[in-house]
Amino acid sequence: MKTKKNLAALVVFAMVLGLIAPAIISAPASAQTTSVVGTSVVVATGGGNSPVVKAKWEQDNTTFMEDGDPSHIELGAQFLPPCTYQGKKLVEYCAIVTDEEEGGDVQQVAADVWHPLNSWELGSFKYEVPLVKSLDNVAAKARFLAAVNAGLVTLNSGYTVDDVNYELDKGTARLWCGNTTLDYEQPAGYYTVNVTAYDHNSNPSTPLQNTFKYIPVNCFAVDNNAINYGNVSISTPKVIPGNTIFALGDGKMTVRNLGNTNINITVMQDDMGFGKDVTGAWNVEFDGRVGHLVSSVWYLPLQWATLPGTLIHSTDDELDFSIHLKKGSGAHSGNMTLGSITVYPIVQ
Repeated sequence: MKTKKNLAALVVFAMVLGLIAPAIISAPASAQTTSVVGTSVVVATGGGNSPVVKAKWEQDNTTFMEDGDPSHIELGAQFLPPCTYQGKKLVEYCAIVTDEEEGGDVQQVAADVWHPLNSWELGSFKYEVPLVKSLDNVAAKARFLAAVNAGLVTLNSGYTVDDVNYELDKGTARLWCGNTTLDYEQPAGYYTVNVTAYDHNSNPSTPLQNTFKYIPVNCFAVDNNAINYGNVSISTPKVIPGNTIFALGDGKMTVRNLGNTNINITVMQDDMGFGKDVTGAWNVEFDGRVGHLVSSVWYLPLQWATLPGTLIHSTDDELDFSIHLKKGSGAHSGNMTLGSITVYPIVQ
């Protein structure tokens, strides 16, 4: 009986909906179905003093805290890209924060990060990294001093290392840190970082700014470790075309940019044993290019050549090679060496 009552209730409810629904959807054609309403808000600030970011720095998770400058020759952090496809570079953002009323136990601390000014991102905003408070001031002091000794720390104007150490000893300042990643193809150059703290009265600190360097590194990979020209005819160039599909061992050369720069591919090929004629001219020559929108360039054995076609960061492209045999017979083999050069301009 209980089941029947519930079923009856559902039927009644459905009937009610059926009666009401037509009234909702049968509004006159002239009536508005949506309306845009403006909104506004002001974040109130309370009494008391604003917090202060006394020191800040960036580091990675390697032994030396910065893999791009392990000897700490330059001030500030220097990081290397991972040079692996879709690789990530972990960066940790840290700050020492204090507040007259709250010590270091403020409400929120965040690091805002901008791309390099002269990169292909043109100094645009990258992301905000929320920082988390450390409750262990002994460990915080050790981390701070290690960063100081590595030359990573930026101190706020008017403050010293001793000032920060004193506040950490007294518990009136806290270490705040957060980490996130840079992608392998993120542009090289100097990233700007602003750290701002907010106390529980929503009073913001003056941002403390510094930079770190994502070092320009050319990295690339090819999907084949050999080029087989097969049967060739004298005085008839033979092309081995590449493609844009990065598939290991498919016989069609593809080159992939794994670094944080735009590059040109360079090449040097030996003579594959064809040698020279009596005049000293090579009996074989080669050509190559990156992509299909540029003309190939011819090059002689044992000479470095720069292939036309720029390989943009985080892209794959086809790599075409050809051989032009002037004299010779039989089977031959040799070695090709590939390299790269940076395409400028790029932030240094």
